[in-house]
Amino acid sequence: MTAQSQVRLKSAGREAILPEGMGRSISSANTLCSMLAILGLGCSAPAEIRYETEHLRIAPTFDEPLCAGEIERFERHADRLEGLLGTRMKQPVTVYLWKTEEFPVGEYCAESSIGCYREDEHAIYTTSLALDHELVHAVAWDLGKPGDFFVEGVAEMLAFDRVLAGWDSPVTEIDKPRAELSYRTAGHFSRWLWQHYGQGPFLDLLATEAQSSAALESIYGLSIDAAHELYLAEAPYAYAPLHACEYPPLTEVEPGRWMESIHLDCDDVGTFGGPPGMGTSRVLEVEARADFLLETDAESLSIALCPDEDLPTEPVDFDPALGDVPPVTSAFRGQYVLGLSGGGDVHVLDLVPGRYEITVGQQEIVSREVVLSVERP
Repeated sequence: MTAQSQVRLKSAGREAILPEGMGRSISSANTLCSMLAILGLGCSAPAEIRYETEHLRIAPTFDEPLCAGEIERFERHADRLEGLLGTRMKQPVTVYLWKTEEFPVGEYCAESSIGCYREDEHAIYTTSLALDHELVHAVAWDLGKPGDFFVEGVAEMLAFDRVLAGWDSPVTEIDKPRAELSYRTAGHFSRWLWQHYGQGPFLDLLATEAQSSAALESIYGLSIDAAHELYLAEAPYAYAPLHACEYPPLTEVEPGRWMESIHLDCDDVGTFGGPPGMGTSRVLEVEARADFLLETDAESLSIALCPDEDLPTEPVDFDPALGDVPPVTSAFRGQYVLGLSGGGDVHVLDLVPGRYEITVGQQEIVSREVVLSVERP
């Protein structure tokens, strides 16, 4: 696996590196279940439904609970997607959810995927790390059947993470089949179309059934070469996600000092995660660059700069001007997350102005009171 083929995904305060394209696909005929169906045998459901919301019927394949905040996060995502895409799912989508390390590659989805949406069942087979992407497929499916470039492009651009420029040109990628496609390139070019021309034309694009390059010319009146010239001149290195860091602010008890006693409880809508752990986040807003002291008695602690702004160019790794928590690095391309020790250890960090997501957590799914404190000396 090369650095150029890696994508970093984030869920419940945890990060994992996956090859580009893994965890992102529509159902493929080349799966064990599809072959069994041809033989008239079919596949049994991998798990029973344990959680139901307006848009989701979630069937975890593991015994541990899925925390209330995790369920609410994906329910909110599905609801927003319907608004952004101007459509509604006819019925809730069934979500079969695995731990990342236990996903049965090749059984329900293509060999290259750790997740897929199966339109024949209106069901998603995936892990928490790719569910945001697969939900886009589920919501957008009835809009139309555009080429793979825009099918995957819209799913990439409306997922949770920053939308990064790909290494491949849209000119060479636009009519490639899904198995050969650069999802990053598709997502970034799609987001540029959305930002430059607005929501309406892009929804018209999704309603077409033409080859991607032909659909682009039909809706926008541009060849891919002409569109590519505009795209290169205008698009930033990374677009901010449409929604980011939707957590409560950390309580400021006095000027320059923030402290909060936090109840970690998997049944609480403010606690996200599930196996292998759970956590909760608070937002710290820094107005002026300074050193800050961070401390918690929780098991784990992490901090990341909220991806509120587009990045015009790719930042230099650990540029001193960006402080101790840069927005991205070559290893953390979507969002740099600085993991720190908990257990009462004190950490001194140089923070530049911006909003920061501070997460406390633990591996064991049991209720606990923890204290998080931040001080500007």
